[in-house]
Amino acid sequence: MSTSTRKSTTTSSDTNDCRKMTEEGEDESKKGNIYDYPLIDVDCNLIHSDLASLLPTSASTTTDSDSKFNSKYFNILHHPSTSQSNIRAMFVPSSTIDEAEEFHKVLSAQSDDADGDGDADRRNNIDLRMSVGIHPYHTSREEIGPCFEFDDCTTSTSDGEEDSNNSSSSNIQERIEALLKKDEQLQLRRYITCIGETGLDYSDGFPDREEQLPWFEFQLRLAKKYDMPLFIHERLAFDDTVRLLDSVFPVDSEIDDKEVEGTEEGCRDGSNTKIIRPPKVIIHCFTGKKEELKEYISRGYYISVSGYILKGGDGPNEINQCLKEGIIPLDKLMIETDAPYMGFKTCRETFYDIEG
Repeated sequence: MSTSTRKSTTTSSDTNDCRKMTEEGEDESKKGNIYDYPLIDVDCNLIHSDLASLLPTSASTTTDSDSKFNSKYFNILHHPSTSQSNIRAMFVPSSTIDEAEEFHKVLSAQSDDADGDGDADRRNNIDLRMSVGIHPYHTSREEIGPCFEFDDCTTSTSDGEEDSNNSSSSNIQERIEALLKKDEQLQLRRYITCIGETGLDYSDGFPDREEQLPWFEFQLRLAKKYDMPLFIHERLAFDDTVRLLDSVFPVDSEIDDKEVEGTEEGCRDGSNTKIIRPPKVIIHCFTGKKEELKEYISRGYYISVSGYILKGGDGPNEINQCLKEGIIPLDKLMIETDAPYMGFKTCRETFYDIEG
């Protein structure tokens, strides 16, 4: 997911088909869900302005006198396209610390309520969880400055003088850790379940590789420090991604899952040998090659696929073939909308046309 604009065109056939589905969905809402099985969307960018602004504020988010529960981010949860899909939960990744702080404030407001479910109707009874992290799209020096070294939070320019952007970078890192600690202190439930959306993307329009790498490593070390899963965005950057993961989480062939889980305080058999837990990782919106996918699977990573597999052209052919061959174990396969991106062709223009 990035904030770059993606172009598409609308056809009358697409619009008519979508309008028919929406109208039928509104009628079916009185009968039940379209799908018998519950679904979890493991990447819905509710915080993104393009998604939050799609619908006007609904009655479900404005009728309550307690305004702390009112949120524009929940409006899309009440749309027929959401209600009829039997979605029970959504994971909402953060791209910046500003987004994370804003959405955490919205979610944690319900923890002030006696039973922790005060805004269930506003969420359309959809369980929401989130992450905290910096997306590779937002790692440019101009936007957030250079990343500090993780251990001492100091960095300098080539001539040894302190970089003028360091205060901004330091502040971001401090805010990320402060938000993690704030979430730990919630009484009824925690909402931040992993570090991300982090990773590497060497596509056109993204920051230079040298700007992305330090921020990715910082977030890997943060996940290691707090023993949290990672929500990773990787595109055209497989080699650097696995290299940094192996650097922060060294592979020890002698350690298996039972030894790791059964060892106290990270040491094997009470010795001073430090056990480094293998990271729990989701590679979201996978668009890479078959051999890369096999490597991720061999590491035990979860793989998420999106509407990318429905796109035209040759781009999704390889991942579609992997799905047909069953390379991804079902217990490692996840699905996502990556809304407001990665939908079917012309979906955004069609949505605007239908909604007026």
